Amino acid sequence: MLSRLKSTAKNSIIYGVGNLSSKLIGLVLLPLYTSVLPVAEFGKLAMLETTAQILVAIFGLSLNSAYFRWYWDEEYSQKQKSIFYTVFVFLGCTSLLMILGLTGAASTLSAFLLDSAQDARLIRLMVITTAFDIMGILPLTLMRLQEKPVLFIISNLIKFTTNLLLTILFIVGFHHRLEGIYEAQIIGNIIFFAFLSKYIWKHLEFRFEMKILKEMLSFSLPLMLASIAGFFITMTDRYTLKFMNGLAQLGSYQFGFKVSNAIKVIVVNSLNYAVQPLIYRLMNEPNNKRFYSKVLTYSGFAIMYLVILISVFGKELVMLLAQKKEYWNAYMIIPFLSFGLFFGSLRDTLFTGLSFAKKSKVSAAITISSAVINVLLNIVLIFYFKSIGAAAATLLAQFIYFSLVWKYSQKYYFIPFETYKIFKIFLTGAVLTTLAMFANNLPILPSMGIKIVLVALFPVLLYFWNFYEEIELVKLKELWIKWRNPASWKEQFKKKSPDGANGN
Repeated sequence: MLSRLKSTAKNSIIYGVGNLSSKLIGLVLLPLYTSVLPVAEFGKLAMLETTAQILVAIFGLSLNSAYFRWYWDEEYSQKQKSIFYTVFVFLGCTSLLMILGLTGAASTLSAFLLDSAQDARLIRLMVITTAFDIMGILPLTLMRLQEKPVLFIISNLIKFTTNLLLTILFIVGFHHRLEGIYEAQIIGNIIFFAFLSKYIWKHLEFRFEMKILKEMLSFSLPLMLASIAGFFITMTDRYTLKFMNGLAQLGSYQFGFKVSNAIKVIVVNSLNYAVQPLIYRLMNEPNNKRFYSKVLTYSGFAIMYLVILISVFGKELVMLLAQKKEYWNAYMIIPFLSFGLFFGSLRDTLFTGLSFAKKSKVSAAITISSAVINVLLNIVLIFYFKSIGAAAATLLAQFIYFSLVWKYSQKYYFIPFETYKIFKIFLTGAVLTTLAMFANNLPILPSMGIKIVLVALFPVLLYFWNFYEEIELVKLKELWIKWRNPASWKEQFKKKSPDGANGN
């Protein structure tokens, strides 16, 4: 058990590096965006990014989830390359249809989303970038399934570096503003596919598996509907804010979202990239449920620590990343959004049971129901509380969604999750974050001192609440001893090395 968890943690770090390279660009460039773009224009970027994610859900058809499920199915083990070819070609066709359909309606979409028909070129650039994103998911999924973290990291780093340098060049050097962001991403995607062309070609077998594709689509289409509904849960806040309060209000909110979303970028996505292939690989092994239970507990602990860190220091982060004061009020929504991401990340692991039981229709029903609830919450709360209401609605919707998935996942595929430990993690984090809010009105030095103490208290309070098992405390003690005594590391290395037996 511990060896598997250590391997999972190691892979999370490895995939985290690659995942950060592709996702961190939005965070790295935040100071540039907020110094160059007025808050209303940042609101336009928020609408474009949100719409792009919905398009990925619709035209990607959640086939990457089906590919995960079919890749390890023993019945199709001899057809892995032809299945890859089939899905790759099919996604290419859906992406082409998306480009042809939406670029023709670019002016209409621009007027609807961005309040100006003059931004049609922005819509076209966003659609082309989205098509590349849809196609790029599949080779990255294959790398995760084959456990090729080095290739995963290198390919994402190449894409990240290209995007970063070209974005700075186009915005600062050529003054292309929003258009420059998407021009850089398109070039970065072209270089990304050129680098992976040999790897992709190697895993293609030119046989179109129509029967298998129909089976995969039967599995994935309900997930696609669930995915779209899921985006309504996570993105209704921004659409509702835009249409009820305008692009300026949305721009400030999006900035707070970007800061809190670091939790997902840094930890959640990294964990998912490492854990998901292992979860499916162990689906037929005995005693696998204990592993799934521990994954939920440990990932919840790690995610909550980052939730506390970002929520507690939200005000300082906002002031550090944004030069313009019109962005600074965003710190007030960060705790709401961060705790929403906590429930959202745990929910993704809970979906394992429904996936194993092949209850994709149940998953879709849960997600659609949660989306409807979220829309209603956003309309009501934004009307009364604007940005704070949007953040609160997102948190409530994520909690309801989490609760429904927990209930039905356990009904169809019971896993003995450590419910009380999850509750302890949440309550401890909520109390510490609430206490930290009172420090925001103090002078900087005492405020920072109090906040540092509160963050450090998280694992300590859990210890006194009997959160850790005896074996976990023993392992932590061993790690502490090794860290305090570097000589023991050298001794262990000598024992493991070929020359160690000879004392060399």
